[in-house]
Amino acid sequence: MGDELLPVIDPKTINNIVGDELREAILKGVFRPGERLRQQDIARRLGVSRIPVREALQRLEAEGLVKIQPYKGAVVAEFTMQDVREIFFLRGLLEGTAAKLAAARMTLEVMDNIKALLAQMEYLIGHDADVQALADINARFHETIYKQANSPKLYNMIKGLWMSFPKSSLLFPRDRASVSLHEHQEIVDALLAGDADRVEALVRFHVESVAKDEIEWVEHFGLESSEMADGGDSAKSNT
Repeated sequence: MGDELLPVIDPKTINNIVGDELREAILKGVFRPGERLRQQDIARRLGVSRIPVREALQRLEAEGLVKIQPYKGAVVAEFTMQDVREIFFLRGLLEGTAAKLAAARMTLEVMDNIKALLAQMEYLIGHDADVQALADINARFHETIYKQANSPKLYNMIKGLWMSFPKSSLLFPRDRASVSLHEHQEIVDALLAGDADRVEALVRFHVESVAKDEIEWVEHFGLESSEMADGGDSAKSNT
C-alpha cells in the first residue's frame, strides 16, 4: 500500500449517519413505541462504537422520538392521542401559513412540478399502488409547495412536526387516499388562481381532515400507541 493514506471519516459525519439511521428505523416502526434501545446492540448492528450511538440517542430525545429513563436507558417514545391532536393542530397553522406565502411566490416552473406530482398521485391511486410509493410522491407534493414560501425556518419546523411521531403510531384508513387527492386538487386550483387566502384555508382544512379521519380510525379500533400497526399515514406521508 506504500504511502497511500486511508480516508479519514469525520466523527461528525458518523454521528449524523447513526442519527439518521436510528431516526428512520423509529419512523418506519422497526423499533416499536416503548421498546428499549440498547446502545451496545445498535452499535454492533451499525458497525460503530457506542459513542456515536449515545450522542444520536440524545439528539433523538431532543426531537421527541426517544426518552432516556433512569436505570432503563433509552426507549422509543410512546404517544397519546392528545399528542397526535396537538401535532396536527400545529401542522395546520404552520402548513397553512407556508402555503399562503408560497402562493404569493409561485412560478410557472414550480406550478408545473406540483401539477405533475398530483398527476402521479392520481395514477398511483388508480392503479392500487404500494402505500409507500404514494407516500413518497405525496411528501414531495407538500414539500414543493412549502419550500416555495422561501422561509427555511418555517419549513424546518414543519418537517420537525412530520417526523415527531413514528410511522407505527397511526393506522391509515386506505380509502383516505381518494379524499386526499380531491383536497390536493382544490389546493392546486387555488394556487393556479393565485388566491393565497383560499390556499391557506384549504391546506388547513386538509390537515384537519387528515387528523379527523386518522384519530377516528384509531379510536374506533381502541388501539393504544404500542399496539398500532405499521403501514399508516406516516409523518413522512402527511397525506
